[in-house]
Amino acid sequence: MIKYKKSSIAAKKRWKNKAYREMQRLINLRPDVHKRRSEAAKEIGRRQESKKKKSESLIAAWKRPKVRKKHEIANKKPLVILCKSISRKKVWENVEARKNIMDGMHIANKRPEVRKRKSDAATKHLSKHNGPWKNTGIELIIKKILRKLKLKFKHNKVRIGNHLIDFCDIKNKIIIECDGDYPHANPKFYKAHNIIFGGYAKNRWIRDKQNNKIFKKSGYKVLRLWGYDINNNIEKCIKKIKKIMK
Repeated sequence: MIKYKKSSIAAKKRWKNKAYREMQRLINLRPDVHKRRSEAAKEIGRRQESKKKKSESLIAAWKRPKVRKKHEIANKKPLVILCKSISRKKVWENVEARKNIMDGMHIANKRPEVRKRKSDAATKHLSKHNGPWKNTGIELIIKKILRKLKLKFKHNKVRIGNHLIDFCDIKNKIIIECDGDYPHANPKFYKAHNIIFGGYAKNRWIRDKQNNKIFKKSGYKVLRLWGYDINNNIEKCIKKIKKIMK
């Protein structure tokens, strides 16, 4: 990409020179050059037509249910899944390829049609899954503690914006979120540049901060408990819960 940019800048500089433009015009008048370039243009046209025909045939074939079913069966085969996962891992291990993918994703996300399509898909998914969602291990631990403390919290039943709250006390306006160490990128184990679910860890932290702001605007107090603390230092978590309940 850098080499291509440099060559294009150099070509633009050359084209500004009148003598260079005149020389190119005289070269184009030569019959051998004109013939060679016209043949090359015809070849490019033929290739584009063949590509177009192939894409049209593939689209037509994909409309058939039998073809789609064959592809679905093939993609479920263990060997095919393994080959695809290996090839994806190899691509992702390459730093330049990973950077290009991430840059492409960021550029695409800036386009309004892409943002609209993603938001529509998210709202559709959320409308289908109104909860309760599948409980994680750390959520179950906190659920037991809240019962022992005789605190009334709704578990995976309250939604604020597009976010489904882990534990919510509507009466006292308190939210408790159980953050897994990997999904939420615990700073104890992950740095800002580490990759989490195809994105940077710092993006996870920004998202959680934005959610906290939304909750606070709605008048709620927010307590976030890390999975590591829940599993290894539950007394610390209990103290935090008692403190926020005061």
